[in-house]
Amino acid sequence: MIAYAPAAAIIITVLVIELGLDGLRSSASSWLPLVEVSAVLGGVLAGALWFGWRQARVAARAMIMLNAAEDERRIISAIGIGSNWDLDLNRIFVRFSNDLTTLVAYDRLTITTARSDGQMQLEFIAGLQAPEDEIGRAVLSVRGSPDGLLNPTDYGLHSQMTVPIAAIDGTITVRSRDRDAYGPHHVEIMRQVVAQLSPGISNAIHYQESQHLVMERTALAEIGRAATQEIDLDSILMVVSGALSNLMKFDHLGTILTNPDGGPATIVCWSTEGLLGLKVGDKVDLDGAHTMSGILSGRGKDPLGLGTNGGDAADEQRLWMQVQLGEQSNLLGVIVVSAQAGSVLGEDEADLLQRVADQIAPAIKNAQLTAKLTRAVEERHAIAAIGRAASNEFEMKRIFKVVADELETIMPCDRFVATITEPDSKYVEIIYVRGVERGGAGVGDRIMGPTGDERRELNSRHVILRNRQDKFVSTKPGDHHSGMRSWVQVALGDLAEPMGYLSLGSKNPDAYDITQVEFLEGIARQITPPLKNARLFAQEHALRDQLDVQNKELQEANAAKSRFLSTVSHELKTPLTIISGFIDLMIDDSDQFNKEHVETLDIIRKNATQLGSLINDVLDISRFDAGNLRIEPTVFQVNELVHELEKGFEQLLDTKNQKLTTSIPDATIWLKADRNRVSQLITNLLSNAHKYSGDNREIRLSVSIEDENITVLIEDEGIGISEEDQKQLFTAFFRADNQAAKGVGGTGLGLVIAKSIAELHGGDLWLNSVENQGTTVGFRLPGITSEPQKDPEAEAKSAMLAQRSRLFPDVDWEDIGKIA
Repeated sequence: MIAYAPAAAIIITVLVIELGLDGLRSSASSWLPLVEVSAVLGGVLAGALWFGWRQARVAARAMIMLNAAEDERRIISAIGIGSNWDLDLNRIFVRFSNDLTTLVAYDRLTITTARSDGQMQLEFIAGLQAPEDEIGRAVLSVRGSPDGLLNPTDYGLHSQMTVPIAAIDGTITVRSRDRDAYGPHHVEIMRQVVAQLSPGISNAIHYQESQHLVMERTALAEIGRAATQEIDLDSILMVVSGALSNLMKFDHLGTILTNPDGGPATIVCWSTEGLLGLKVGDKVDLDGAHTMSGILSGRGKDPLGLGTNGGDAADEQRLWMQVQLGEQSNLLGVIVVSAQAGSVLGEDEADLLQRVADQIAPAIKNAQLTAKLTRAVEERHAIAAIGRAASNEFEMKRIFKVVADELETIMPCDRFVATITEPDSKYVEIIYVRGVERGGAGVGDRIMGPTGDERRELNSRHVILRNRQDKFVSTKPGDHHSGMRSWVQVALGDLAEPMGYLSLGSKNPDAYDITQVEFLEGIARQITPPLKNARLFAQEHALRDQLDVQNKELQEANAAKSRFLSTVSHELKTPLTIISGFIDLMIDDSDQFNKEHVETLDIIRKNATQLGSLINDVLDISRFDAGNLRIEPTVFQVNELVHELEKGFEQLLDTKNQKLTTSIPDATIWLKADRNRVSQLITNLLSNAHKYSGDNREIRLSVSIEDENITVLIEDEGIGISEEDQKQLFTAFFRADNQAAKGVGGTGLGLVIAKSIAELHGGDLWLNSVENQGTTVGFRLPGITSEPQKDPEAEAKSAMLAQRSRLFPDVDWEDIGKIA
């Protein structure tokens, strides 16, 4: 319209010039022709305007379409360029989904690809997602729903468009919430996009395949290095699991090895514990493995027949694959992989798995040999450790502890029990228990031993072996085999009269083989002799404890006796001293009495003196028992002491016409000791020689010097002492049990006191005697010294101390008043 504006302005200007403004007002009569002219001009102008507007609109629409087509071509070209420059398939799909929004509006976009098993797999999704969407899972493609979304209207999706993409043998599906959102033009756009996208996708797929091939070769090389360098089976299988996880989609790997000695195979690797109710260490039957190698078993709970009725319902749709380890004629075992339902385990995976199995089979054989050698070394180590414990330990529990420690390292051992039989009994005592808790009996309890059938089995096979699939339930009270699936029991010692039993239990079925049983028998034979010694030691220890208790009771009784004797002696000594004093006074005034009275007083004084000596002996032995017997060392002449004793015994010896012969060196002998106690020691020995020797016998006293020791021997020709009585001579109050000894008075304290005095001086006393021939008693004391310098005050003090020690040997002089 703007283009016609100048023409209209020219016409109006011409009219104004011709008529003028005044003319227009004054010539109203001429307006009609002007109106007509104006109408014609207006019509011409209106037609021109309408035609121009239509042409402009058509041109604008054409321009818009041209621009849109150009934009589409540019975007499609950009999608193609972008896909050609990228080798990551997922990034291509992400960029494509973002760029497509400028060409085709959608609320959900999915890409599916065909798998080797013929199913469609969800490869990519953008926009709205459903709970069942999972990248990599198989989709149930039905008519009208190639992306597996069965009820799109539940999500408000009313329009759908699907185009094939040959590069991935799949489809691209877009959905929209708008109704009738897609038409032929959109289909054409999608086809152009797919045409541009396909080369890039093909390149990415080829790149992925080449990368997968490189990864496969790298993995096989890594497995090969592990197979040549590793000697541990677990390490080899760990490398295999890690390498395969990058090449195959699986969530479980298992390895089962056959038993060279026959019997069930053993699971050595089972990554998902509990799957099919199995775990590492379980025994399975591989009879079907020879025909199922490398076969995809499809979906199923246990298509290989390995399970133990375990697992759960989710295992029903799992995929399984199995390949052989080693040649069929020398089968080492099988490798088993499993994956969730919807995964792919096809021929490519089977071929890869078989190549891995062939590569590691020699390594597994070497690992088995190494394990066998290692086991032999461990067994020898265990035998050596048990041998050391058996030779060094004297307690059965400690020996059994070492046995349990060593067996745990080389044998299945959920429970270890050691029992010892009771003499003349069908029961056994539990000495040691290791392992899982159980109800009932424990260490120290008595339980029933093997039954008659079990004893007969032990006698015939030397062992009781049970391998079960279900747990053993015993009806015997306290049976330590309850709850175990496998257990073995061997006898300790002679099968006819075993001293006990060793029992091992395992919660796993078929846990023990003949090799392990033979090893356990060897251990039982090895520890039986030390166990017998340990039992004797335990019995001796128990007896010693019993004797210690009795000895303690005797010591307490002896202490009580000593306290009693000490108390009684003190109580008797005070009045006896008074009596002796009055008798001495009366004898001093003997001129006031007649001869008969004087003789009576003399008898009383002799008996009082004898009673005083007896009381002193009792006090001495009581003080010695209490550790309170003291000595007061002084330096004195031994020659002088012997001479005094010789004179003192003359009257006593004359009563039996006996003779005392002394032998002493001419040189003066100085001795640092308690003179009164040494005198008491020799007096006791001479008194015994006199009492136990007959009339007209000789008693010999000899003194000799050796270095700084003095030795005194006293020999008699008396009745002698029997060897049996000599064993108890130094026991307080002991008297020989013979008629001759009973006829002689005495308390049985003389030798005990003499020995105590010798030991208090750091010396010793000994006795040799032959019955009916005589006795020799000798003692040796240290303390030979030189003549001391005379000190009158010291001599007076020494004499006073000696006198006090003799009168009151158990107290200090300052306490004399308390006693009196």
